[in-house]
Amino acid sequence: MFRVLSTLALLIFSGCASISYDGSYQTIRVQTEPPGASVRIDGQIVGHTPLFTEVRRSTHPKIEVASKDEPTGFRTVELATKYRFKRSFLGGLLTFSLAPYAWALDLLTGNAWDVRDTDVVRVTLRDSDSEWLAIEGKRRQQRPRLALAPPQTDSIPVSDQAADELEAALKRKGEEVSPYHSTLPTFLKNDYEFDEVPDDLRRLYRELGVDGVVASKVTNKGPVRQVQAEIIDLKTPNLDRRPGPTFEFVAKDPRPAMFANLGTWARVIPNTIGVDFSTEKMSILLGGVSYDLTPIEPEEWWGKGAQYVSAIAISNTPPIRHGVGGRGSINAVPMLRFSRINIRANNLPPPATGELVERSLTFQRISASGGYGVEFGYQAGSNYVYLDLIPFIRWSEITWRQNSKTESATRFGISTQIEIGYSYFFVNGMLLKLFSRSQPEDTENWRDAFRAQVNSWDLPISAATSVAGLVVAYRF
Repeated sequence: MFRVLSTLALLIFSGCASISYDGSYQTIRVQTEPPGASVRIDGQIVGHTPLFTEVRRSTHPKIEVASKDEPTGFRTVELATKYRFKRSFLGGLLTFSLAPYAWALDLLTGNAWDVRDTDVVRVTLRDSDSEWLAIEGKRRQQRPRLALAPPQTDSIPVSDQAADELEAALKRKGEEVSPYHSTLPTFLKNDYEFDEVPDDLRRLYRELGVDGVVASKVTNKGPVRQVQAEIIDLKTPNLDRRPGPTFEFVAKDPRPAMFANLGTWARVIPNTIGVDFSTEKMSILLGGVSYDLTPIEPEEWWGKGAQYVSAIAISNTPPIRHGVGGRGSINAVPMLRFSRINIRANNLPPPATGELVERSLTFQRISASGGYGVEFGYQAGSNYVYLDLIPFIRWSEITWRQNSKTESATRFGISTQIEIGYSYFFVNGMLLKLFSRSQPEDTENWRDAFRAQVNSWDLPISAATSVAGLVVAYRF
């Protein structure tokens, strides 16, 4: 019984794998000539043409269009289909040995097929139906109803304020507008946000159930923002567009004026400050063996203060998203970092030549670095995972006591930091970040420091730092 149930479960999941992108239904647009005909699917009237609606995938999907001469009052229209080669056949291949079962399941359930003309399914009505629809259309005539799409700009507060101003402007012009905040969840669910418009809008238009959508863009002029809007007529065959209101308003932007005026360029400068709660591990390589360097708690007050300063994290994080879908991104990100640490190298082996002055060497390392790099990220709602590859310029200094004097080695250098992490966005700009970072040390500096302590010039040394922890931060 267990083997039978396991096989059945695999068959179900293998069949689902091939339709995971779109599901068992797809959205189509129905247009009749002339428009205004009622459309029925599975016995239920879904609206009047032109309209966006949803049909179940099958070999021969059907819709019904109102017709005066038919006994039932509706004429059946069979939709042309095509085989889903990529998502059914190739998707089935992902199940390996179960591929034949996946293909068979898709064919039996009809999930292997797409409606051929999803942009517009055109139906030409009979002459008698055209005359009948003209009378019915006058009886149903009403003022078009509009829905406001999130205005495209660089921050959520400005987008929401622009939408409220646009809604008021449209109502002054006599347009019938659905309240912005009542339709906003539908836009967000379909990944239409303040800074992104999805490629496929058919499902969104179907779920809105309105006659038109008001799309707009906000441009910056200091604290004054200009809104340019256009109205997309969903009832016309080609989704005609007509100009909407154009006006200016004073933005109540919570961000500092510097960031607000930079617009989208603000995303490549630091916009987040936080505090690191992390562990820093440093190691050196001597003679092919890696030795850990043990941190020493500083005793002086300024040393403790430097530790607090080094715990300050300055970075750039993307804006929070509210849509249910995720999206990948490639961004330019900054890196600014300061670090001061006292460390001890314990139980070092004696050199092959020369004499080791101390078996437990103590050093102080100060480092300041900054750079720009690329970040590969994926964001879904309040969750964000990322990988950073950041080249940076670094100044570092290592000091130690030798022969009752303080010696030092100082260098500038160029290196690359690798960081992988996860961020969770809370309300009001707060976020929590978990991260793991690998950052090479200045090998030449450490080589100079150890050569000064050991009477050998051929001692091979490499050093690296790994940091892991969490950051509590605020995005402004």
